[in-house]
Amino acid sequence: MKVKEDELLVKKCQKGKLDAFEDLVNKYQQKVYSLCYRFAGNHDDANDLAQEAFIRVYHSIDKFHFKSAFSTWLYRVTSNVCLDEIRKKKRTSSVSINSPMETDEGEVYFNLPDQKFNPEQLTERKDVQDIVHKAIQELPEEQRITILLREIEGLSYEELAEALNVSIGTVKSRLNRARHNLKEILTQKTELFTDTTHLKGKEV
Repeated sequence: MKVKEDELLVKKCQKGKLDAFEDLVNKYQQKVYSLCYRFAGNHDDANDLAQEAFIRVYHSIDKFHFKSAFSTWLYRVTSNVCLDEIRKKKRTSSVSINSPMETDEGEVYFNLPDQKFNPEQLTERKDVQDIVHKAIQELPEEQRITILLREIEGLSYEELAEALNVSIGTVKSRLNRARHNLKEILTQKTELFTDTTHLKGKEV
């Protein structure tokens, strides 16, 4: 049902229906923002990255040919935005998060989470989650985005390969290196993680 719904919305977008694009934004904005926040580690950059991702989606949606799920393609676009941010060492979006995006059909407003509110304040989080989150920020960017998409977003190896435009073998290799490096970082940070069984996931 989800795939069919996305397919209908995308086809409408490709025909210039702005309301269909707004529906896609509303449907996926929290997931996109969450991935950007976990990658960037702060709310300002996460907001900028999330908006840039949707802007890229809008301008390239005609190139989506339904060879994969829309969500997988969206993760690919978002991943590229995040990786570009790291490589350029500057924000990718020059548009204010409070300003609408201008299109031929009108304006699109992004109702991204208010940067004044910390996600950790909305739900109770254990100290271990905060430590792991900070440790993930120290991983090389390609390992970071791979482990986030796998462990946090739950993508399969096939979906990861599609989203990152690499082979399944490369996906598994990056995950193994990411998990190994993450264990080392956590062990160095605190004695709490000397026992690596606290980590989610096993070697593939």
